[in-house]
Parts: sequence; structure tokens; C-alpha cells
Amino acid sequence: MFINRDFRRMLLATAVSDTGSGIHSALITIWIVGTLLQGDDSAPVVTSVVSSIALGTGVLANAAAGVLVDRWNKWRTMLCSDLIMAAAVLVILLVSATHSVIDQPWAVIVIVAVASAVISGVGPFFTSARFVITNDIVPEKAYGRAFGYMHNAETAGQLIGPPLASVIIASLGAYIGFGIDAATFLFSMLLVMLVWRRNRQYGHSQVKPKQDRNFRAEYIEGFTAIRNNSRALIMLSALSIVGIGGSMFLRVEIFFLQDDAGLSANWYGISMGVFAAGLLLGAWIGGRLVDYLDPVKMLVLTMAFYGLLIIVFPYFSSLLLLLFIKLALGSLAAMLDVSVGPLIMRTMPKEILGRVIAAFRTVSALGWMFGTMTAGLLAGPVLSGVQFDIYGLDVGRFQIIFGVAGLLCCGTALVTSVASSKHDQNAREYAK
Repeated sequence: MFINRDFRRMLLATAVSDTGSGIHSALITIWIVGTLLQGDDSAPVVTSVVSSIALGTGVLANAAAGVLVDRWNKWRTMLCSDLIMAAAVLVILLVSATHSVIDQPWAVIVIVAVASAVISGVGPFFTSARFVITNDIVPEKAYGRAFGYMHNAETAGQLIGPPLASVIIASLGAYIGFGIDAATFLFSMLLVMLVWRRNRQYGHSQVKPKQDRNFRAEYIEGFTAIRNNSRALIMLSALSIVGIGGSMFLRVEIFFLQDDAGLSANWYGISMGVFAAGLLLGAWIGGRLVDYLDPVKMLVLTMAFYGLLIIVFPYFSSLLLLLFIKLALGSLAAMLDVSVGPLIMRTMPKEILGRVIAAFRTVSALGWMFGTMTAGLLAGPVLSGVQFDIYGLDVGRFQIIFGVAGLLCCGTALVTSVASSKHDQNAREYAK
């Protein structure tokens, strides 16, 4: 079960580390709002700024991680990443335990923001190194299952971390919560060390020494490799456009639930919990299907159904139906991710995997940010008050936004199918 012993330990390290990340993000917000700036009108702005700084650092780190991880020893990268993240959390722990004696709360906020940015900036290095190591310790025939399990472990952390943070801070206090948070990274580090001891032959630098090599050249090399590989280029284009559609949907869903569905904003948290449960289910299903089905066909079908469900979502008012659709959307999102990993591994050279993953993550993150900003503008000043009727269907701003998001996904599925068929046809003709 779970492929082999080394992968099981890496899987557990991933689950524990991601649970720590989930605890951290929730704990920071709860502590700032409920303790540090309790009753202060600036609390929403402060939490948004701290989160934005962490997000921006993560995007920049994703761009660098692939290049640098290819240069470095993968095991040392993971071990150092866990150690640095644990140290950053311990700094926050110290601040949370002594903040009452610091005259300026803004000094505390700056320290917390910097420490959180460090954690977000180091995380992609761990993830990129783990991706390459998984390629080494897992047989090729089990790639699909491996990525399904990894996706489940990551999602479990997202699902467990936030509610666990609420329980910890309510019953034990913030500083105990940060202590547990730090311990998760140290435990992950211990597990990685155990796997490293049995697999020292893997994880060495994949970059051959060259006098004229520099970071920019290596970073661009990932994009160049994708551009020169039509299959990889098709996947990157598809993921970035589907990311725009998905982020548009998730960005304005809370406002739809409040304004059109007539529900409390609290239901958004429950909806995201159902979505996370769908991610777990989809990763489990996708991890098994992708080893037996054509990953490209699975990718196309997943994108098409994902888009269709987004389009029909705003036309239902039943809470149970909305939650069922959200569960299905989470499952499809996970299956989409799971189908891409094996395709990348099978189409790109091992020695540049890190740089290729960095390119994928950079473009996907930019697509996600673009979709989020676009949806916010459409839901606010652009489509505010828009309402009309089409064949008896009431169409408002949310129906328009979700329709555009869904059509992006469905259109991408169609284009990807055509482009992949053309790629396969050209490959067969070339082989002749």
C-alpha cells in the first residue's frame, strides 16, 4: 500500500508539513484579529497585507525554486527548508508570547509579516525538491498513484489545519499553537532524513557546470524547453487558462451565496470545506485512473466537465445541490492536477524537471492572480446592477462571470483536444 516504504515516509512528511502550513495561515489571522488588534478597525487591512506579502513572496519563490533546486542537492534542500520554516515559526512564537511587553504593535506585525513571508518563500523549494525526488523513489508505472496520494496529503493539510488552529488557540493559546506549528516542520524534517539515509544515490545536482550559466539563463531554460515541446506547451496553456476560469469562480462565490442564494457568509467556509473534501476524493480517483487511461483524454474531459459545472452553478438555489456541485468541482480540480504530473514527467528530461515545474507554477500563479482581479472588477463596478432575461432565465452579474469562467474552461478543453490530436498525428507521421 502507498507504493513503497520510502514514499510512505515522504507522504507522511508532506501531510504533516502541509498541516503545519494550514495551521500557520489560520493561526496568524486568528491571533492578529482576536488578540493583537482586537477591536481595532485596521485589523482587516493588516491581515490582508500580511497575507498579500506572503502570497507575493510565494509567487517569486516559485519562479526561483525550480532553477535553484536543479542546482542543489534535493535532500539538503528539503531538510534546510523544513529547518528554516520551523525557525521562522519559532520567531513568531517568541513574539506572540512577549507581545504584551512591546510598546508598538506595528513592530510585532512587521516581524510576523517578515517571518510569514520567509515561510511562504521557502515552501516552494521543499515542494520542487520533493517533486524531483518522487521521480526517483517511485517506479514510473506508479506515477499517477503517487501524485494522487501527494495531492491527498496536501489537501488533508488544508482541510485539517484551519479548524485545528481554531481549537488550539481557543483551548491552549496562540504561543502553544505556534509551538505545534514549528513541531510539524521538525517532524517532517526527521522523516525526510530517514528516507535520505536509504536513497543517498538520488537527489544530486542535475546541472552540468558551465562558466557562462546564470540564474536568468537557467530560469528561461524551463520556458524554452516547454516552448520546444508541443505537448508541454499545450498543457501549460490549458492550465493557465483553466486557472483563470477557476479563480474567477472562487473569487466571487461568497458574494453569490450572500446576494443571490440568500445565505450567510459563514456558509462560504462550509462550501470550501466541501470543496476540499472533493479534492481528496478526486485525487484518490484520479490517481488510479491516470495510470490506466490516456492522461490527455482525462485532462480534456476534466476541463470540460469543470467548465460546465461552473456555468450551471448560479442557476441553482438549493443549498444541497450547490454543495454537491462544489464537491464535484473539487474532485475535478484534483483530477486535473493529478493528470498533469505524469504528463510532465514523461515528456520532459529529468535534468530540467525543476525548471519546468517552476515555469508551470509561475504561469499558473499569474493566471490565478489575473482571474482573481478580473472577477473582482466584474463583480464590483463593471457589472453592478446588470440584470436581464434570456428565454426565461434571469441573468445577472454572477451568471455572466460564472458563464465566462466556465466557457474559458470548456473552450480550453476543446482546443486542447484538437491540438493534442494534431500533435499525435504529427508524431506518427514523423515516426514513419
